[in-house]
Amino acid sequence: SNLGKQYQVTQNIISELRNKDGDVIRSKYFTLRTVSLDTKGVLKFTSAQEIKKGDTVLFVSDSAGSPDKFKLIYELAPSRDLKSGDYSTQITYSLSEL
Repeated sequence: SNLGKQYQVTQNIISELRNKDGDVIRSKYFTLRTVSLDTKGVLKFTSAQEIKKGDTVLFVSDSAGSPDKFKLIYELAPSRDLKSGDYSTQITYSLSEL
């Protein structure tokens, strides 16, 4: 953001990870964490958390709205419950002023 106002970064997950047959990977196997890259603002997921459908705030900038950077790490845990195949979902990101 270049407005000098506090902002947040939000992720929206449209659906669970799903294959073409309709099989779903439960959220407990699909996690997210954020990693600081000399981040000035506040990261909301510094340890692995289940990814849930809908909007999730990932980051809130400092009060000056300083430019910032961080890394998102998505992990899929192996399990005997999971069927092999191609799974997908849609993830969108939004930056909004607070």
